Amino acid sequence: MIYENSYVLRAETSEDDAKKLAEIVTETIKNFNGEILVEDNWGVKTFAQPTSNGIAKGQYFYVMYKADATANKELERRFRISEDVLKFVFINLGSEADQEDIVKNYKNPN
Repeated sequence: MIYENSYVLRAETSEDDAKKLAEIVTETIKNFNGEILVEDNWGVKTFAQPTSNGIAKGQYFYVMYKADATANKELERRFRISEDVLKFVFINLGSEADQEDIVKNYKNPN
């Protein structure tokens, strides 16, 4: 299946820490026989509403990949361990037969 994952890090997270987390995401997907199709950094954005802790901004990252669902469980586990990750979401985009159309229709929201 093809999935997309967006995750948000604290705005003050260093570039090195963000790169380390991106490497963890890539390695995890590859460990589950997955393949990264699109990887994108959307930059720092202001939330529509601050979190319960008063955090108003975050660094957004996007990954589209092909893997089985067990990769999502491991990614979720690792996101929950990291103190820098504020939010994350996984979305099933479709089957591998539609891969070309799905990747071609990706648009950066910036």
